Amino acid sequence: MSHIEVTLTVVETGSVHATQGFRKTRDEKYHYKFDPEIVNVTECNTTVRYQLVKECSQKGYTVANLYATPNTQLSEPTVGECGSYIEVTHSNTHQCLLSVLVTVNDSEKGLAQCDPQMTNDPPPGGF
Repeated sequence: MSHIEVTLTVVETGSVHATQGFRKTRDEKYHYKFDPEIVNVTECNTTVRYQLVKECSQKGYTVANLYATPNTQLSEPTVGECGSYIEVTHSNTHQCLLSVLVTVNDSEKGLAQCDPQMTNDPPPGGF
């Protein structure tokens, strides 16, 4: 079983921290950045963890949920340690188009919806 760590930085629009390389949320209230920007799953049963950077957790941001298109080979999400991360397991048995949305809760202002990029290349022969 493989494991992929992805860090997530979320800042309010207008913040001095919102610099090049950040994407805007749909409502344009926040900027966000995933590192790595694109996750490519290549092994079966790979755990992908989206971890808020320490500064976001200190501001009261928590990961609220992860939504994916139906039948995407992703397990139900697990939120951990006071909302500092969320993780899913990707079965990766066949190539498919994934649409994923990570929702972050700002304890003062509401939700930020962040759109990570996830691709997959199953190993030859599947399992």
